Amino acid sequence: MWPESVVKKDKEAQLFVAKSYVQNICNTDISAIDGVKRNPDKVRTLLKSLARNNSTIVNDKTIMTDVM
Repeated sequence: MWPESVVKKDKEAQLFVAKSYVQNICNTDISAIDGVKRNPDKVRTLLKSLARNNSTIVNDKTIMTDVM
């Protein structure tokens, strides 16, 4: 579980739940929304760009450049 993982002594164990969660979003959840199969690598790249640009003002072109 998420709250329990943050108190683990091993850094890998702490990050396991978060990494698994993101992996599940990229591989399964994003396509389950509307039944359209999406490329997990592109979804992962999009999430990285959104995370990198969080709390900043960027336009769509910046996100598109990151993804392409």
